[in-house]
Amino acid sequence: MRTKLIRQTILEALKPAQGYALPVDALRMHVDALLRPPLTEEEWSSHIEWLEDKCLIVRIPCEFDDELVQFAITEKGRVALRTL
Repeated sequence: MRTKLIRQTILEALKPAQGYALPVDALRMHVDALLRPPLTEEEWSSHIEWLEDKCLIVRIPCEFDDELVQFAITEKGRVALRTL
C-alpha cells in the first residue's frame, strides 16, 4: 500500500513541472512534506530507481552544473498517473 502511495506522490510532485526538470532536493522536500512518515533514504533511492527503470521519470543532466541531479516526469509517467 505504501509503495503505491510513494510512487504516486513522486509522480504527482513532478506533474506540475509539465516535463521540465525539478532538482532532486526540491522534489524530495515536496514528497517528504506530503508523506507521513517521511521517506527513509533507502525508500527514496529504491522508488526513484524503480520509476526510472520503468521509464516513468527521467534523470535530466544539467548543462551548467554537473553535480545537480534533477528529474522530470515522462509521458509514460503522466499516463500511469492518470490510471492510478
